[in-house]
Amino acid sequence: MPNQTTKTYTNRTEYLAGYPGRTGTITLDEDLFARAADGTCVLQPGTLLSKPSNSDLWGPYDSTAEDGRQTATNNVLILHDYTVLDDGVTEQDKEVAVLLEGLALGSKVILEDGTAVTSALKDALRSQICDVQFAIE
Repeated sequence: MPNQTTKTYTNRTEYLAGYPGRTGTITLDEDLFARAADGTCVLQPGTLLSKPSNSDLWGPYDSTAEDGRQTATNNVLILHDYTVLDDGVTEQDKEVAVLLEGLALGSKVILEDGTAVTSALKDALRSQICDVQFAIE
């Protein structure tokens, strides 16, 4: 097993506590994500993602959404890579890597606004579509 490395992306370290067991890919819908004041949309590794009911594209988990992204059971994944959906000039839906199996740091798995996920969301990440365990911090 390779040595664990830590990289810093915009003042946030990676969310993994060990080498990922398995990753997969999904496509993000850039229209579902919030923009910074300068119009950019940059996502950090460890961001919790969810899929709307009537779409094949994914967006941020949102407990107040009404399109299916508020449902955690078997509908959440963790973004594995630093991702730019809008650089202020070009907007794009983008295929990204997600963690399907591995060990994560619970405090580094975040919602789109940067807050930590709840215990219920952590439980959902141990679902039928992924198997994420959390390191004791």
